[in-house]
Amino acid sequence: MKRILIADGNIPADRAVFTRFNGCAPSGMFDQLLRTGWSNIETEILYPTDADAAASLPLEAYDGILITGSNSNIYKREPGTLRQIEFAREAFRSGTPMFGVCWGLQLATVALGGDVEPSRSENCRCEAPFGEAITLVQDDTGCIHPMHKDRAKVFDAFAFHSDQVSRLPPNSTITASNRNFIQAAEIRSEKSVFWGPIPS
Repeated sequence: MKRILIADGNIPADRAVFTRFNGCAPSGMFDQLLRTGWSNIETEILYPTDADAAASLPLEAYDGILITGSNSNIYKREPGTLRQIEFAREAFRSGTPMFGVCWGLQLATVALGGDVEPSRSENCRCEAPFGEAITLVQDDTGCIHPMHKDRAKVFDAFAFHSDQVSRLPPNSTITASNRNFIQAAEIRSEKSVFWGPIPS
């Protein structure tokens, strides 16, 4: 049985909005997805934005850590964001591999010294309006990366980001991008690795 810790990137108020309209917070949706796709997974949800958040096990006891998206802006350095940055640093130190979309990539980037800033896209500071797919082009490194297994060199993906990774930390590899935006990357620390893919 694999133990997966799901770290919800949203503050309580945003989780409440998600729950009102979707029936659960983003972490709940990932939990359902994992449980539906794999029978040998045991999941636990953590809210690292909250001051009293604590996983039931040491981080090194998990087989993987999944980080959800978030409505927050990491460069604002609000209390919940600062707690998440420290959580990500602890996760990197634990040696447990991590996986995350959108906010997860931004969080892993900042935790190891990279930069995230408001999007410079002309379209309302966002890469694409809702419902419009974007095209990602992978370089040779991306094409052979396990997180992009069975994907074409060019593929469509939905993305809506008001912020962008402007500088990755050391020991990082861009695996997919569109225009001037980093869309997927691998980030390595001394003991752990983070995969930040783009869903398609």
